[in-house]
Amino acid sequence: MNAASKSQEVSAFWQGHVRAWETSSQSGAAYCKTHELVYPQFMYWRQKFCAPRDNAKTSTLPTQKGFAHVMMPEPSSGLSLSLPSGLVISGIDQSNVDIISELLVQL
Repeated sequence: MNAASKSQEVSAFWQGHVRAWETSSQSGAAYCKTHELVYPQFMYWRQKFCAPRDNAKTSTLPTQKGFAHVMMPEPSSGLSLSLPSGLVISGIDQSNVDIISELLVQL
């Protein structure tokens, strides 16, 4: 078997799994565990074959990305938001709930 046909075979293997995962109700990690696949390899091929999507398949959040315009009437004490994507929001209190709501709609 030459290198080109081996490459096509590997590509077809992963494309089949990515397509099967798309129709499943599982997260990528759960699908890989079920099918004994290496998750980082799956993620590499998933990025090649399909547009990014949220792991929460039932998400109703908008898919628009960009900056959120947030008006802060006064400085919030202790509010912090840390992304990519070990999403951490801390310091939420009654004075900044509206700000957090606006930010979450934009994520």
